[in-house]
Amino acid sequence: MLRFIGEEIPKFYGSFASDMIRKSIIEFACSCVVENEHHGKIIASRTTPDVPYYFRQKTGLSEAYAFFSFPETLFPEKAVLPVYLPVISDIERYINLANDLLSFYKECVVGEEQFNYFHSHAKSNRITPVESLRSAATDLTRCIHDVKAALSAYPAFSASVTQVFHGYVVYHCSSSWYRLSELNLRNIRADRVGNGVLLNVS
Repeated sequence: MLRFIGEEIPKFYGSFASDMIRKSIIEFACSCVVENEHHGKIIASRTTPDVPYYFRQKTGLSEAYAFFSFPETLFPEKAVLPVYLPVISDIERYINLANDLLSFYKECVVGEEQFNYFHSHAKSNRITPVESLRSAATDLTRCIHDVKAALSAYPAFSASVTQVFHGYVVYHCSSSWYRLSELNLRNIRADRVGNGVLLNVS
């Protein structure tokens, strides 16, 4: 893993992107250890409402995924970093919230997970997990629209991010881990996602 982080990532990404991807991988590994060791003990409250999302950022690998959208061969960092850097935070947020939304069925409908993002966010904001889910869906839609608007003058950048958005949704719908096939979702394909069938990506 250390060799991959140190030697392989820079073959595909610029220096800043490589550093951020490395950081994200290290945060993910360390946070997963903490999450396992202190499962259910890191409790958010009304006075610490941002804790759920802070920790979600660490465990979601979202910053790495965001920079994966812009490989160096297609988007040379020295030339175009100022174009895509402003949308990185919204891509990160999309990755985190989309994962949580698409995990909700497995964790909260057929499962009984009590220490996921939606339960923690709901508790710290005095709302229900379903209300937290709806809030996240609204925020997710905003992220998509803001990214597309910010990149509207740069079709190649917008297309790359859209592919990441599409692929992320299709992956979740195709993986047995998330159990979404039990919902009988029909025709979940990248082209249909792109037409706004799921998560309002169009």
